[in-house]
Amino acid sequence: MKAGATMLQRSRRNLALFLALGCSGFAAAIASSYLLRQARHEQSQAFTQLNDIQGKLAQARDERQELMRMLTLYQDIAAHGFIGNEHRFDWVEQIRKIRTQRKLLDIQYELAPQQSIGGKSGMEIFASNMKLHMQLLHEEDLLNFIGDLRGAVPAYLRIRGCNIERIEPAASTVAQLKAECSIDWITYRIRNASAS
Repeated sequence: MKAGATMLQRSRRNLALFLALGCSGFAAAIASSYLLRQARHEQSQAFTQLNDIQGKLAQARDERQELMRMLTLYQDIAAHGFIGNEHRFDWVEQIRKIRTQRKLLDIQYELAPQQSIGGKSGMEIFASNMKLHMQLLHEEDLLNFIGDLRGAVPAYLRIRGCNIERIEPAASTVAQLKAECSIDWITYRIRNASAS
């Protein structure tokens, strides 16, 4: 009887131990399942954040490249003196110098008032139209004049058009041709910069 009671007591302890271990195993399985789901959720959030950061980094690289392109363009425009207020007196002086150096015939011109023609990226573009009338010995006089002018003035010259006509020879002139051109003198100005 004693042996049966001892065995029953041992069986109860083993059963209690078995139930305790089973419950703790079940609790451990539930806890690990919860922790695994939480880890996967955090991993998913980390991947989402990583993708967002990579997207922002790519956008920042693109913006940097665009800024570098714009800076290069600005530096090129600035190096040619196209940025700032127009310098009409300098332009007039350069026309006079070119005429004298090239020994050109009659040159007449009219410069229209400066007008804004648009702009972007913080720059405003201005143009002053010039109507040019020249008497020429030959076409090269006009090409040389425009080439010299482009190299001498701090403005971008946009030739809108030129008409060249032969003129009847007369005793009063040596000119063979006459040219009428429309030329835009283009300058750039940083927006909101005060005019001097």
